[in-house]
Amino acid sequence: MKPLRVLIADDEPITSQYLKILLQRFPNLLLIGTTTTGRETLKFLHQNHLDLIFLDVVMPDLSGIDILRQFNKTSSLTPPLFIMLTAYEQFACAAYHFHAFAYLTKPVTPQHLEQVLQDASTLLRPESPFNRQAKPQLVFQTGSSELIFQEQEIILIEAAGNYLCLHTRYDNYIIRNTLKELTARLPPLFVQVHRSAIVNILHIKQVVTTAGLYLMLSNNKQVKLSRRCKPQLDALLNLPNR
Repeated sequence: MKPLRVLIADDEPITSQYLKILLQRFPNLLLIGTTTTGRETLKFLHQNHLDLIFLDVVMPDLSGIDILRQFNKTSSLTPPLFIMLTAYEQFACAAYHFHAFAYLTKPVTPQHLEQVLQDASTLLRPESPFNRQAKPQLVFQTGSSELIFQEQEIILIEAAGNYLCLHTRYDNYIIRNTLKELTARLPPLFVQVHRSAIVNILHIKQVVTTAGLYLMLSNNKQVKLSRRCKPQLDALLNLPNR
């Protein structure tokens, strides 16, 4: 069965890279390109056969709504299906007026994304079961018990000697371990940004370079970014190395 052909159109490198990582878990999807401007997106749409398009509403030169209008769709249920991305919910009505298939509010949650992809797959490939890889789990020993997290639940890991503080969406936890031991078994979502800190890139809201180097995370915590670690983070997020 042919995979669904996907385009990501978003001018924010962090959002684009975030979606790329999440989409890797769905074997029935094939990412064939990314674009960062409205005109580049329109050109790509007219030159390629696509099934799904993740389209940012606010982009340089042409908005996502402008692209929908110019593409002149007559139904939201015929390919390509447009899945709109934005932090501004007031654009939803306009997107649906021009036949968007679905609407994802930033930051996109894995659960919401999975539901939208399942709906799209059922519509476009009804004869093929919707599959995804099992959600990766991280297991930490705490004496005689275990802490088990989905990888997207962990925001930040900070070191203090032979102990680590796990900052999660729900609470903070102290475990006995070192960053060196832990780094070897962490999935690609996690990157070291300082000698005593590892962050989950899904939770990076902003990379600040104007007043020192630091990251703003989804829990509103600021974390120092060292110049030694910055090139690795830039490469992971497809950011220019300044």
